[in-house]
Amino acid sequence: MKAAIYAALACCVLVLWALTRTNESGAARALESAGYTNVALTGYAWFACSGDDWSQTGFHALGPTGVATTGTVCCGLIWKNCTVRH
Repeated sequence: MKAAIYAALACCVLVLWALTRTNESGAARALESAGYTNVALTGYAWFACSGDDWSQTGFHALGPTGVATTGTVCCGLIWKNCTVRH
């Protein structure tokens, strides 16, 4: 019985980890190359990206035009690069 409880707990932890992936370095590179400044990454962004994306990283920044904005950087695992969404 203990083994079943530990297995269920391990599965829950694994699912939670898999659902809350961020990619701070990829997000920072994507935002910098798109002209964003004063970037502050805010962590995992719930429901902000599609099912094809591997990570979802929220941010606050000054956009290329100097206007403050918030959004999410969605990154794929292998074939898809990072995209900025507001």
